[in-house]
Amino acid sequence: MAMHVAAVLDRPETWRSRRIRVRYGTFTARVELDRDNWMESGQHEDRKISDDFRQAADRCVRAGIDRLWLEGETRGFSWGSGDYYVTLFVPVRHADEAVRALRAAEVRGDTRPLHRLADKLAPPYDKWLSPGERKLQLGVDFRCPPTRLVKLLRAQAKERGMRANLSPSLRAGPYSGS
Repeated sequence: MAMHVAAVLDRPETWRSRRIRVRYGTFTARVELDRDNWMESGQHEDRKISDDFRQAADRCVRAGIDRLWLEGETRGFSWGSGDYYVTLFVPVRHADEAVRALRAAEVRGDTRPLHRLADKLAPPYDKWLSPGERKLQLGVDFRCPPTRLVKLLRAQAKERGMRANLSPSLRAGPYSGS
């Protein structure tokens, strides 16, 4: 069952405020900055989201989704980006930090907390894909089935212009029935 929590960034006496909503799932928190009514009030036409804010939020949401998939999340994620909403998906334990990071970026224009959160959430793909042998351990480095890890590593290698050479022991992990 998902809980829903909202925090108001502007004066609470007006409905034309910016809000941060957190929807908690079992393992996943959806943290959403809702600027819809605030932007529609007509007084804030020049308050578009800066490119730095947008890039930091995109980086954070991609790192969060990768982290969630490595931790065993099985569902897909869908979100949009624009000047009216900013959505982050993070493990539940990082929900408060995501709220603080969005608040800092929205109110003070400080995107450093978003970058720090993205750094914390980002799997160490560069380290895992660097030359040499790696031994990744289920429950330590990842919690998803090894087949999903292989799929994620191959996608990341392809994005970097590389080819992942995975050992047979990883492909024939405990989930393969062998």
